[in-house]
Amino acid sequence: MKNRLFNFYSSEITHRQIKFGITLYVICMTIIAFVAKGTGDEGDSIQHYLFAKQAWQYKQHFFDHWAKPVYVLISFPFAQFGLTGVKIMNVLLNAISIWYNYKITENLQIKRPWIPALILVSIPMFNHLSLSGLTEPMGACLLISGLYLMLKEKWISSTILLSFLPFVRSEGLLMLGTVFLYLLIRSKYKYLPLLLTGHIVYGILGSFYNDSVFWVFNKLSYATWSSAYGSGEWLHFVRNLPEITGTCLTLFLTLGILYGFVLLIRYFRKQTEKTEEPELFLLYGSCIVFFLAHSAFWALGIFNSGGILRVMITIMPLMAIIAYRGILFGVDFMGNEKIKRVTVTVLTILIFIYPFSGHIFAYRWQRDFQPKADQYAQQELGQWLQKTYPDYHQYTFYYEAVYISEVLDIDWFNKDKRKRLLDAFVKNEFRPGDFIIWDDWFAVVEGHIPLKELEADTQVQKLAEFKKMNYWGGIRNTVVFRWK
Repeated sequence: MKNRLFNFYSSEITHRQIKFGITLYVICMTIIAFVAKGTGDEGDSIQHYLFAKQAWQYKQHFFDHWAKPVYVLISFPFAQFGLTGVKIMNVLLNAISIWYNYKITENLQIKRPWIPALILVSIPMFNHLSLSGLTEPMGACLLISGLYLMLKEKWISSTILLSFLPFVRSEGLLMLGTVFLYLLIRSKYKYLPLLLTGHIVYGILGSFYNDSVFWVFNKLSYATWSSAYGSGEWLHFVRNLPEITGTCLTLFLTLGILYGFVLLIRYFRKQTEKTEEPELFLLYGSCIVFFLAHSAFWALGIFNSGGILRVMITIMPLMAIIAYRGILFGVDFMGNEKIKRVTVTVLTILIFIYPFSGHIFAYRWQRDFQPKADQYAQQELGQWLQKTYPDYHQYTFYYEAVYISEVLDIDWFNKDKRKRLLDAFVKNEFRPGDFIIWDDWFAVVEGHIPLKELEADTQVQKLAEFKKMNYWGGIRNTVVFRWK
């Protein structure tokens, strides 16, 4: 028994065992998807879900740059079963990412290729934010799948698949840049035009709803040299790596990046082996370019960057491999092979149990899997409004917080039923009885409406206020007004 246990941690395991482990992961995450009522975040997650859910009613959603056309197409059938359906879709996408994470590591001829897969499922953010309507899990799945096909030199299928990445995540354009460079280095010039496949297909199909085949370029949702969220520091994502990957992985990821620099030096000295060139340009290249680009976007305050940490989920399957490279690089200086194996085993166990350690960046049920404080406040608002004004659906609502549409069953896209707060008082289209719902984030950041201005306006009547304390002790506030 002792030898079997040791072999499990130190030797190769079969594809069948890997598939069993992934199946177990899917079962566990699916159960949590049904039990946990959280939405990942309060904004984009719900909005992406609604874009997919109502795509048949509003067919232009299939060709909306912000909604991400490929995401809408794939998630549309899942969204008909509610947000839980989309959560399960993301769990399945995660399972595919885990499998190709393993297959890439195996293809690179790295010992114990199952360990990066275990590292990936041990990253709390990778799991709890997949229980949402966010696009990052699909972006991660498409990226890791496409890179695997390219590593296997399936040039046509890989380039075509990756060409659709910008229609799941906008940063896909950056990833296409690294793939373009790799194809140039490998002298695979004839496959370069295939990287335009996604833009050509969606340009033609979407032209019926966007009036031009060039909508894929001129309607880019993040093509702006400014940001409504301001700007931050260059090292923002570096400083927050412990929150992104978990504290355990931060050191190993750093060592893994150092190993990448060693690979780069060896490449220029023409000392790299056959499997190291694709690892350097596709895995490290994609990961570093993505990370540096988001760091620059946030520091410069461009492309509507908000410095949101969750964007790194897109490259987490790659980060897991690089972190494992860091572990191997770190133990490589140990002389005894048995000590190396034992050290890798111990570190793998520590990484796996970290999410359950109670650390601040480990799992916290209320924080990670349940609704946020502002959502609880808006749920109370919904219950109060339905009881106090049972005919509320006859009136127009003004609000920015998308979760309110779920709570009140109001069509987010119906401009006769729901209007934005942004410029609402400039347009002055209010009618007697219209409801105005202010919240302390979206109404301020997206709608540019301070609460004091609403309270001071004699044309509106303040009806009720709903406050809830968040996980960190702060107060989240939602207030409902009515036009006199």
